[in-house]
Amino acid sequence: MSTWQGTLDSVAIGASASETTVVSGEMIDAFVAIAGSRHPLHTSDEWARANTHYPGRVAHGVLIHALMSRPLARIVQDLGVKTALVSTAGKYIRPVCAGDTVTVTLTVSEKLPERQRFRVSAEARNQHGALVMVGEALEQVLG
Repeated sequence: MSTWQGTLDSVAIGASASETTVVSGEMIDAFVAIAGSRHPLHTSDEWARANTHYPGRVAHGVLIHALMSRPLARIVQDLGVKTALVSTAGKYIRPVCAGDTVTVTLTVSEKLPERQRFRVSAEARNQHGALVMVGEALEQVLG
């Protein structure tokens, strides 16, 4: 659908979108600057190797959570549905280190017609196929 005329009826259970991102050191640095969270786990490979079992610095969980935005935008754009994000939730299963490749997949899992909303489930997997995050988002259909 090329226009924003979709309704909740346009939203199909099972509709999904995925996006793959290499989580670079530069991406982590930019998030550190934005969030102001300068814990050495996120800023120093040397510190992470010396003080944890991780092979290097780890991306903030919230950064991985934010990667849900692109596939969510693709779903609503593809359906032509105007929405507003109501809430998100996520659980971090494994760390994502600088250099890891993460694929985030969102799937429409439930429609809530009484409130004109729909829920999407989310999962993120690293380049080895290991689950790194699970979550969900709730969207409000507008108009």
